[in-house]
Amino acid sequence: MDEFEENVNCESKRPKRESEFASVNDLVHKWFVDASARLLSVSGPMIQEKALTFACELGYLDLRLAMAGSSVL
Repeated sequence: MDEFEENVNCESKRPKRESEFASVNDLVHKWFVDASARLLSVSGPMIQEKALTFACELGYLDLRLAMAGSSVL
């Protein structure tokens, strides 16, 4: 209760989990920021396709298998 009264951010106490595909996430984020800066319209399927492209280039077969159940492929 003291934390609530002192307006402490409870979310900052949770440890951040590093993704197995952190490098793919970073590349997709950079691509998204660049595409947004160019005022391009970006959809969810476009982001997933770009993630798969980066994953293939980096040799991550696991990401493709994880997304195999997705309706986007």
